[in-house]
Order: sequence, then C-alpha cells, then structure tokens
Amino acid sequence: MREVAELNGDGIAAELRDAVHLLNTALGDPVAFKPVDWSLEAREKSDATLDKGIELAASLGAAMKYPTVTRLLSPNQVLRDRLGLSVIHRPCRTYPGVSSNYTGEL
Repeated sequence: MREVAELNGDGIAAELRDAVHLLNTALGDPVAFKPVDWSLEAREKSDATLDKGIELAASLGAAMKYPTVTRLLSPNQVLRDRLGLSVIHRPCRTYPGVSSNYTGEL
C-alpha cells in the first residue's frame, strides 16, 4: 500500500477528497492517505501547518493537494519553492473565439 500525504484545504476540497476516497476504495484501497489540515483556518492558527504538510509530502514522496484559499501566502507557491517544483499548464479544452498558443490537436 502506498502512503500519500493528503493536503486538505478549503471550498470544494472536502467534496473532492470524498470523491478521491471513493475511487481509492473502488480500486481496492491501494493508497493510505495521511491527512494534514491545510485550510486557511489551520494555516492562520499556526505557521507550522505548511511545514508539516511539506515535510510529510517530502518524506512519503507523494501528495494529493486539494484547493486552498490564498490570503497572504500561497500554499501552492510555498510547496513549489520548498520542493523545487514548477507549474506546467497543459490545455485540455479549447473554446470557440478564445485564442490559444496551443496548436496541437485536442
């Protein structure tokens, strides 16, 4: 069984987490999630909240991060900076009348 840090957040995060857990169960529970509360409320209570999630993700080598509110500090940016990650945007849909630099076929 693979252990994965689960960085829970805000808004629709709980709904997404529940869907991921249903999928995990349907697949025979190949993943054991290790939850960390990354909600805005938790982050405002303790500066160590981000550290705890990042350290767990690094030690396990895998994380599932759900949506988080950004007020002063972006959890996404902190995660990328500390773990040496980057953002790669890949378009998955085009809209008529909206220009795109992507010239490949979708």
